[in-house]
Amino acid sequence: MDAQLHTSHPWLLGAALAASVLVLAHAQEGGLQRSTFLVGDVLVVWQAGRGTSVTSRGIPLFAPNASEFVVHHAWQDVYYRTENGHPEATLTEGAEEPALTIRDRAEHFAVEKRVIAHKDGTVRLEYTYELLDPESAELQGLFGIGKQWLHDAKYRVVAGGTERDGELKCPDAGRTDPFANATEQTFTTDFGTLTLTAQRGLNLYCTPQGGAVWWSQALKKGEKYTQTIEARLKPGPAAETGLALGGLKWPDRVRNGRVPFALQLAKTPGGSARVRVHAELATGSAKSVGEPVEAALTDTPTEVRCEATVDGKGRFPFAVVVVDAADGKERLRLAPLEVTSAPLLRVLPRLSLYTSEKTADVVCDVADDVDLAGLTVRLTGEGVPEVTRSVAARRTALPVALDGLTAGVHALTCSVLRGEEVLAESPVQLRTAPPKTNEVKIDNLSRGLIVDGLPFIPFGYYTYYPLKEGVMDEEVVHGFNLFSPYHGGPHASDALQPIVEYLDRCAALGMKVNYHLMWSNRLEMTAEQWAALQTEIETIRDHPALLSWYIADEPAADRISHLEKVYQLVKELDPYHPVTVVFCQGADHARQFVGTMDIVMADPYPIPQGAVTAVNGIADALNDAFDFSKPLWIVPQCFGGGEWWRREPTAAEQRVMTYLALIHGATGIQYFIRSPRLSFPKSPIMWAECGTLALETAELTPALLSVEPQPEVKCSLPTVHVCACRDRGIVTLLAVNTENRPQTVRLELSGVDFTGDAEVLFEDRKVQVTAGAIEEPIDAFGRRAYAIAVGPLPTGDLSLDPDNLTVNPSYEQQPSVGTADGCYASIPPGATFFVDSRVARHGRHSLRLTAPTAHATPSLSPFPVSLKAGQEYHVSLWAKAKTAGVKLDLSLGKLREEQYALTTEWQEYSFDVKPEADMRRAGAGIALGSAGVAWVDLFQVVPVGTGVK
Repeated sequence: MDAQLHTSHPWLLGAALAASVLVLAHAQEGGLQRSTFLVGDVLVVWQAGRGTSVTSRGIPLFAPNASEFVVHHAWQDVYYRTENGHPEATLTEGAEEPALTIRDRAEHFAVEKRVIAHKDGTVRLEYTYELLDPESAELQGLFGIGKQWLHDAKYRVVAGGTERDGELKCPDAGRTDPFANATEQTFTTDFGTLTLTAQRGLNLYCTPQGGAVWWSQALKKGEKYTQTIEARLKPGPAAETGLALGGLKWPDRVRNGRVPFALQLAKTPGGSARVRVHAELATGSAKSVGEPVEAALTDTPTEVRCEATVDGKGRFPFAVVVVDAADGKERLRLAPLEVTSAPLLRVLPRLSLYTSEKTADVVCDVADDVDLAGLTVRLTGEGVPEVTRSVAARRTALPVALDGLTAGVHALTCSVLRGEEVLAESPVQLRTAPPKTNEVKIDNLSRGLIVDGLPFIPFGYYTYYPLKEGVMDEEVVHGFNLFSPYHGGPHASDALQPIVEYLDRCAALGMKVNYHLMWSNRLEMTAEQWAALQTEIETIRDHPALLSWYIADEPAADRISHLEKVYQLVKELDPYHPVTVVFCQGADHARQFVGTMDIVMADPYPIPQGAVTAVNGIADALNDAFDFSKPLWIVPQCFGGGEWWRREPTAAEQRVMTYLALIHGATGIQYFIRSPRLSFPKSPIMWAECGTLALETAELTPALLSVEPQPEVKCSLPTVHVCACRDRGIVTLLAVNTENRPQTVRLELSGVDFTGDAEVLFEDRKVQVTAGAIEEPIDAFGRRAYAIAVGPLPTGDLSLDPDNLTVNPSYEQQPSVGTADGCYASIPPGATFFVDSRVARHGRHSLRLTAPTAHATPSLSPFPVSLKAGQEYHVSLWAKAKTAGVKLDLSLGKLREEQYALTTEWQEYSFDVKPEADMRRAGAGIALGSAGVAWVDLFQVVPVGTGVK
């Protein structure tokens, strides 16, 4: 293969064959956001938010640390973290010594770092920093050291003016701290000799993966401090590659998924005569993403042209790998080399699965920087008629008739054209299947789920197995709808029976289960275990409580191939439920698993060492990595007191973390972990807050999952995170304060010219909106949710009778979220009644009643009405059930009681009464008369005629 290279970037020239210096910088307005330069054998890569990587001949010297600097007070108050800063860089291109200068000035801390590389292999780090606020704090500076220089190393160290030497090993587990306050450290291994000298003494710790050097320092406000670290390298026999690198061409940005690159290579004495060059993702999977190119080498530089591929949008870290063609041994690895992929076209089916639908929408998004004039999009594929539409906006929906498609996966191609010229093409798959009562679909536009035909945000928790008393029944009444027990495996058939029994109870309660199949990732599977996995899936797949399959928890990159097989088996046996995987190792790591899951989960646990904003950090990174093409669920920390977490989050911290997840695009919450009654979490206050958050999220579901165009919102404070959602004439504005102090904030909606009152959700008050802006205080770690009726509001076919006597007839009033105003309630264990914002016959809410058994049915007593003797009254309400045949009892005092068998469609149920005597307080009754789920709305008692009101 000889790929044509398209790049405007210069050759990055190494000193082995040329005196020039390789420099590749990536600028944005205001300064560089990443930079790469090669001097001799030394490759330096810096990325804002990720840190600095230095390698020599492909061997790591300094590993990047996103939190290179942390400024804190006893780790309780964290004032600055490098990863949360906003650094900008400049690159000075000297003839032999390029210097990268990185600056960041935040509210509490200012820092400047210079990275200078020399042709002799020396790398110099120069730091200048200053505390801006408070009066005093502590600093920790830390960066990684490659294991090659520490394991089985002979060392010499100068610490406190004393010199000593010895031998060093990285531990098999845990951490060791060989020495502290060293101004000079020398390590000698087969890879060579590495010497570190420092102005301020450095500490060293070692782990099984490598090590890190760090220093700590007391800071005072207004004083400037410096630190200088120099690394000198003398390569050893293990670092001999037999190759001389003369240059590298690497693109910064690609549009069509193709990444062309080229190397200039020569052989040194005794080196390889023929090599193969390829690129692979530099995130641990060692998965090649391009066809290897073989080349013959001499002592004169040879250009080797190659091509890699990327799938999707975002930044992709690569490694360029050179292997000996004769023995297949790796000779050189250049990493990380990053490319930004910005496809012209993104295509998704509207739904992950089509069952009863007659048509499917294929959604085509054209990149923001493409001129739309004269564009068309075209959809083709076997079994479907060609569809073409003119492009009038960035998003175009192409309808596909499904009546000619059989059940299965159908491959289609979407093209964007200007005239007859095809600018870009993208494949897309439609999955079809017969309808099923427990089917779960992903809406790829909202990234929410569709369960029982309704939008659904799963909100629940992990728990241990065997189950503890109350872990379901006592929690469902707080608004949780998701449950995920760790029940191990593989399971014999008798072991599955108690699992099916808890699933039965979940279905009766109205909870869904993210079902654990993690055992299939923790074993090297035998044929018998694959058969056991199939049996378990076939046993569980039809259960009404099943929401999704959970196949891996924080998997390592070497499990990708195995998990792809597990995923394929699950989808083959059960196309009706999505597959989830949870990650803790960052977005680049997670992106490698794109073929193993439908939903990506992340479990940031920042309390108390870190900041609550770790939640939005990983949420944003994962959304970018997957280009918003997969739903994101966050696993907030709900534990503490051991391991690395010496305390649990407070209720306020939990509120902030959960709202940060929702504001930054999460469409599912699964707390880790609940073990009742006070094991995890120990704090009843914090756990009660989780229940409140469940009810608030349920109320916000239609807004959070709306696919209407969302208005932009500007916020006066960077520490207050915001989002706005538009749904049927109402803009819902969410804000959360990430500071543990009150602040006054101004929020401005762009393009919303509204002046009037906004409802402050969950607080039973209103606030003034002026020209689309709200300004008011927000509590420490507080949240605000505003509902602004900008219009136009939908008009229904029903209206409230002006003579109605009942209070809160269509359940729009709920001063305590989730709980209807204007009624008493009798709720036996396991039964629930909640205001439901997703379903309504009148207004925007209904009341959902759930009875787990016929002997545990909820009943309501609406606020009494006053009736006059001889006056006829019309008693009515609207109702429907999840399944046909659910019984509903309706009564008014002792005047009349009726039982109705509900259907799955809204229907009005009514009767008339005429009391013989005055009834000052006539009590009504609404109750389920059987097990099941029902919704009721618009309960009215209206005097007939005009005589009495």
